[in-house]
Amino acid sequence: MTTSDDDTAIIWSVQTGEQVYCLEIAKTSLYKPSLSNDSQYILTATSDYTVIVWRMEDGSQCMTLAAHEDDVTTSLFSPKDQIILTASKDIKAILWNFETGEQLFQLIGHNLCVNCAVFSKDGNICYTGSNDLSCRIWSTINGQCIGILKGHRKITSLYVDDY
Repeated sequence: MTTSDDDTAIIWSVQTGEQVYCLEIAKTSLYKPSLSNDSQYILTATSDYTVIVWRMEDGSQCMTLAAHEDDVTTSLFSPKDQIILTASKDIKAILWNFETGEQLFQLIGHNLCVNCAVFSKDGNICYTGSNDLSCRIWSTINGQCIGILKGHRKITSLYVDDY
């Protein structure tokens, strides 16, 4: 999948090099694609501060997640595809119920842009990295911050190996 500031995201066949679907939203750039673990859904962040959920089978839009007040920097599915995690320049990360599209928790604690986020292998914990020099560790069960890691000037990416 590729995304562009031309208001499109394209799903490609690697075998043929042909477009499978062209996902398009007028006057809204699509970026930062993420695929569900079961390969049935795609997330794209948009330039209007939302995240769109698309069906992979037909390229149709099935949900829009709107609560951020600035660019969304990350959107991803939990390991069991039950929760969506979004992070933004608005200093918030949000956990969403994938079935209903409702917010579960706003993860408040960073004081600068949240650049990146990841889930633990079991999905019970998520991590957010920020320009505020911290990586925060959150419970996805209750939305509480359970730890803070510091040591960088700013955190631009995360990888967690919790085997």
